[in-house]
Amino acid sequence: MKFLITIALLIGLNTNSFADVEDIIELRELYYSSTDSKINTDKLVEYLKHITLNSSPIHKGYKSMSFFLISKHSLNPIDKLSFFKQGVKWLESSIKNNYNNIELRFLRFSVQNNSPLFLNYNNYIEDDRDYLVGNYKYLEDEDLKNRISNYLLLQTK
Repeated sequence: MKFLITIALLIGLNTNSFADVEDIIELRELYYSSTDSKINTDKLVEYLKHITLNSSPIHKGYKSMSFFLISKHSLNPIDKLSFFKQGVKWLESSIKNNYNNIELRFLRFSVQNNSPLFLNYNNYIEDDRDYLVGNYKYLEDEDLKNRISNYLLLQTK
């Protein structure tokens, strides 16, 4: 009986880990499809509506990205700035407690690389680029590794 319970627990743990990986990949796909689509941005916002500042760092990071995308797709300049600031707050909060999380640093790097200079959100570009280049080789997540590599290659062209 103990053996069956142990097997059930191990299968449950492996399923949860797989589900977590699948969830993150699905989240990444939705985020990347949202960068040029307001409809997909709305889907991303809906997908992340339950995420709070107490949620996992990666989910908070992607919620911050949803604020940046809402800002991008907004027509009202006041709304644009408000959502942008909200995105900064969420992203910096995620990174503050998870400074060595390469995915969060990658998200910040991509935002800062694409933010207008007048918003003055560009103070970590060099730091994050160096971190990505220095730690890329240690990534086991092939999906993330490919995304970082493709983005960095585009930056050098």
